[in-house]
Amino acid sequence: MENSKIIKIAIVGPESTGKTVLCEQLAKHYHTIYVPEYARDYFRSKNIEGHTKEDLNIIYEKQILWEHENIKRAERFLFCDTNLISGKVWSDVVFKSAPEF
Repeated sequence: MENSKIIKIAIVGPESTGKTVLCEQLAKHYHTIYVPEYARDYFRSKNIEGHTKEDLNIIYEKQILWEHENIKRAERFLFCDTNLISGKVWSDVVFKSAPEF
């Protein structure tokens, strides 16, 4: 069960704009942790070119899991290096629709 006293804060924006660095710095400043972007790990082992809607389903399901796992360890805030809104926008732009979840 998620810790309802933790405030989740998502950092969103285009690729390579410093979201990860900002999450790391905010987490350090507030003595808490951050959730990295799972897509970065996912595409280390798979070519991003030609990715499918199913790839996005896997990525964002795992992103949700990482948030649920890490909120238990957070202190006051949990900074997230992406969120489902970003996933929806990406999916809408690339595939003209988003997964149901």
